[in-house]
Amino acid sequence: MPRVIHFEIHASEPEAVATFYSELFGWKISKFEGMEYWLIDTGEKSTPGIDGGIVKRMGRRPKAARP
Repeated sequence: MPRVIHFEIHASEPEAVATFYSELFGWKISKFEGMEYWLIDTGEKSTPGIDGGIVKRMGRRPKAARP
């Protein structure tokens, strides 16, 4: 079955977020040339999963949801 494509993480500090997820999950993250965008490779293309990206957040950070 093909991998699902694509999720995005919006972050105020995308480089720090890229380092965090890379260390936490072992994701391969590479900066896309010419823009503030990082591509996320979460695993082998032959295995189930989803790849994504990290983008610099535009505007204010969303408020946390309350239970």
